[in-house]
Amino acid sequence: MHLFLPQGCVRPAGRAFLRCAPVARRAPGRRLTGILLLALGALLCAGTRPAAAQGKVIGESGTPTTWEYPLNTAVSAARTLSVYLQNEIGRGGEIVALELNVTELPAPLSGQFEIQMDHTEMNVPIWPDDDTGDPWPLVYSGNISVSQTGWLRFDFTTPFTYDGVRNLLIGFALENNTTSTPAATCAASGLGTERTLYATVMEEGGGWPGPEGTNLQPVVRLVFRPQIEKVVPQAAPNTGPQDVTVTGAHFYEGATLHMYLEGDESSKITATNVTVSPDNTQITGTFDLLGKTEGIYNIVVDYPGTNDSGELKNAFAVGEPLAAAVGRLRATRAPSGKVTVEWTPEEGSDVAGYHVLRAARLEGPFTRVTPRLIPPGSRTCRFVDGGARGRAGQYYCLEVRHTSGRVQRLAPVSVSAPAASSRGKRGK
Repeated sequence: MHLFLPQGCVRPAGRAFLRCAPVARRAPGRRLTGILLLALGALLCAGTRPAAAQGKVIGESGTPTTWEYPLNTAVSAARTLSVYLQNEIGRGGEIVALELNVTELPAPLSGQFEIQMDHTEMNVPIWPDDDTGDPWPLVYSGNISVSQTGWLRFDFTTPFTYDGVRNLLIGFALENNTTSTPAATCAASGLGTERTLYATVMEEGGGWPGPEGTNLQPVVRLVFRPQIEKVVPQAAPNTGPQDVTVTGAHFYEGATLHMYLEGDESSKITATNVTVSPDNTQITGTFDLLGKTEGIYNIVVDYPGTNDSGELKNAFAVGEPLAAAVGRLRATRAPSGKVTVEWTPEEGSDVAGYHVLRAARLEGPFTRVTPRLIPPGSRTCRFVDGGARGRAGQYYCLEVRHTSGRVQRLAPVSVSAPAASSRGKRGK
């Protein structure tokens, strides 16, 4: 969606504060559509202190300063639109929260606050001037209460996926419950060009004036969901500590690193000595694998006290190499839709039995489909899954239980169709 249209106007439709001109010139005393729902949003996403300093700080390319916007407590209502350039944001990803740095707060702030985001190829925003067209994404809407300075976090109800190619337009809208002077201020940057527009209503019941341009830009911290792309190494024995490096994007200081077996929270292994690379593309930690359950683990990067986590399913194998196990296991779908899972047990092993697990996707989650442990056979073990019709059974893996209590989860395989018979085919 392009917020800025060729005619030179912006057309976000029907969003509470960031509306086009006919709505923008109403007095804030006439509550706009959506305000009645903000109380519910406040229960879920009111402004909070960040639990960790994760995120990409943008808007610092100019001279450091402070500014009353977007949290101007001296006016009845305020709106701010600013364009942040791609070259200072960097890689794309899912933005799950935004933070503002409150530098001065002479009196507590209380009111309704909204944040909207969209991509744009322009460097300067254009103020909305009509009330038609498609809406642009509303990522945060709620009541806020601010009583101290520092970074203020807004967890998005709807994450925004930034493409990493275009510029990012961010719109802020505040309606104060009460006004106070002097106004609160936030960290800002003085740029060499205007990339921000703002407008205010001084008193309850007053009208919106035309917007003003400024070279000041609010400093914001974008909180991206960690993005895992590769894990090195991909396997290690359960005989001692192992350093693991995760490569991807949006890893910041304060992140934690852990692994776990799907569906088994007790299997969680948390890394120590966690470090993050200066370019935020790698995170490394040490896992104590001594005596841990063998199997295929999911890798997770997260931040304590938040919901900001990135996960890669079936990313790391603890225990013996699993290549041979993949060759022993196969799953074949019959025309009826039933899937036959077959495997060859290890000779002379201490295996007590097997469970078969099923998933619709390679990354899981895998659920157990065997009602009881299948004992090892002399040659081939077989299980027929009658509940695998449709997309319910696309991938299967094997859980091996040993008499010693050791549990292995072998690498998953995809379902294949039976080989076509050559009988009955006509020659050309």
